[in-house]
Amino acid sequence: MKNKGIVELFSSIAPRYNLLNHLLSLGLDFHWRAKTIKEISPEKHTRILDICAGTGDLSAIALKYGAKPLALDLSYSMLKIARKRLKNLPVVLGDALRLPLREESFDAAVMGFGLRNLKDPSLGIREAYRILRPGGRLAILEFSPEPSWFLRPFYKLYLKKLVPFLGGLITGKREAYLHLSRSIEHFLKPEQVIELMERAGFSVNYFKLSLGIVVLYIGKKEEK
Repeated sequence: MKNKGIVELFSSIAPRYNLLNHLLSLGLDFHWRAKTIKEISPEKHTRILDICAGTGDLSAIALKYGAKPLALDLSYSMLKIARKRLKNLPVVLGDALRLPLREESFDAAVMGFGLRNLKDPSLGIREAYRILRPGGRLAILEFSPEPSWFLRPFYKLYLKKLVPFLGGLITGKREAYLHLSRSIEHFLKPEQVIELMERAGFSVNYFKLSLGIVVLYIGKKEEK
């Protein structure tokens, strides 16, 4: 799906996006996002770029640490909700593949469930590397197509049936959630994501969360 299609998709589900995230994850997304921010060790005034920020869930947690997040997304509808939720949150309408930001201008960057929606995930990772200062960290939280083996049959059923059904029931946009399910099922394996990050220049650590349903990748841009 091209950028325009992705923007239209997310804009169409923006009003119910948070509700569906919490419902479909059984509330586990609160834990996943909290760990994402914790792993980049934010301090007061830490400059964090929230890439594919959506409605600002990761930025909201970063603000609690006293950090200074900037939320970037291609969907104006999503950013509008983020600004309404978080009055002091600066936002920028921008493309993760062409970040309108200077080199080495951020201490950290985060991306929650956005990598699989990028037309070129490798370029998105390289752009994140570019804007990070030496020693900066990138945290990518993303679904895995390969959870623990005993969970896989149930996971596939969940993705193919339950997610589109509930998404359609609550938002009236079944096709949007069908696309989101397929984007998870056909996304890169964890080792492929790690390879892309290492090729960009990051040293990488990772955590499999909730029986491997999601993976948290932590990349560090080495000091010069």
